[in-house]
Amino acid sequence: MMIEAVERRLVAAGNVARKLGRRPDVVRQLAIHDASIQAIPTMGIEIVAGTEATMRLGLRHQSRYGLLTNDSLIVASMQQRGVRLLATADRRLAVVDEVEIRVPADLDLRS
Repeated sequence: MMIEAVERRLVAAGNVARKLGRRPDVVRQLAIHDASIQAIPTMGIEIVAGTEATMRLGLRHQSRYGLLTNDSLIVASMQQRGVRLLATADRRLAVVDEVEIRVPADLDLRS
């Protein structure tokens, strides 16, 4: 949603989430994210429900590593399902012992 809003020049770059939060009229104009969300099942991506146990584990990761809530819940969900490898552009997650990250720079684009 944020990328679409900036690309369509509906909001300026910088604190896009905050700007969209203040502009529901702009959010109503965004549509590309809807197609992306609808395509998730065709990508082999499993969506899992958060549980109370996930939240408690996420809080422990938040306290231990100083993670933001969403990041801590991602790590907790991965840990509960035995997943260790995380593809992300967020290098801050490299401090988390429970996951191993791969960032876009890790890709060998020559092959």
